[in-house]
Amino acid sequence: MCAQYEDHESVMILEPEEEGDSLKKIVRTTRTEDGETVEYVSLKSGHIESTENMEGEKVLVQRISDSTSLGSPEYIDELAEGLLELKEKIDNNS
Repeated sequence: MCAQYEDHESVMILEPEEEGDSLKKIVRTTRTEDGETVEYVSLKSGHIESTENMEGEKVLVQRISDSTSLGSPEYIDELAEGLLELKEKIDNNS
């Protein structure tokens, strides 16, 4: 059986405004395979593109082109601390 992925809560970290703009978001995702569900946090990136809906109206949609697992949600505090520490190191070297 093929794995089923489902996105839940998300936070946009690079907000697109118009067609062609890049987007990045952090998402809590679950994957269910062979009756077992695994939960993780992922960084998803892509872009906004224009398409037509079923009524023929042009709408903007998110096209995700890359998804990277950042680990289990139980480690989200450590992930946030690590990102802040990396930011400090980058700021100190600028």
